[in-house]
Amino acid sequence: MTDRPVQVLQQRQASQCPWRGEGAAVFDTEAAWRQALGGRDPAAVFEAPVDWSRQRVVAYTMDTQPTLGYGIELQASAVAQRGEVLRLPVRLVRPAPGSMQAMALSRPCLLLTVPRGDWRVLEVRDVDGDVLVGKAAVGG
Repeated sequence: MTDRPVQVLQQRQASQCPWRGEGAAVFDTEAAWRQALGGRDPAAVFEAPVDWSRQRVVAYTMDTQPTLGYGIELQASAVAQRGEVLRLPVRLVRPAPGSMQAMALSRPCLLLTVPRGDWRVLEVRDVDGDVLVGKAAVGG
C-alpha cells in the first residue's frame, strides 16, 4: 500500500492548548469543535475559518508538563494517508537535562486543518523511532 500526501491547510502549535482534551482527536463538525474548546472562540484558534464541508480539525496534545520547554512539532508540510489511516509525523520536544526552563505548567498541543478525504483513523507517530503516540477515529 502506497502513502498519499495530504496537504496541511492550517497549523497551530501552542504551549497552552485551547482544546481541553488529551491525546489524539479528530473533529468533523463545528459543533464538536466548539464543545471541545469549552466556550473559547473557535475563530481565534486558526488564522482562517474552518470550512467544515471540506475540512476536518485534527489535534494531538501532551499531558500537562512542569515547564515551558516541552512542545510538539509537525515533521512535514504534508501528512500521509495509507489506506484509511492518516499518519501525522511529529517530534515530541523535551528540554535537555540540566537546561534552564521557565517553571510554569504547560499543555503543549498541535492543531491542524486538513481536507476531509476518505481516511477514517488518525495515527500520530513520533518520528524518533516511528512510535505510535496517539490514535483517534473519525466520529469517535
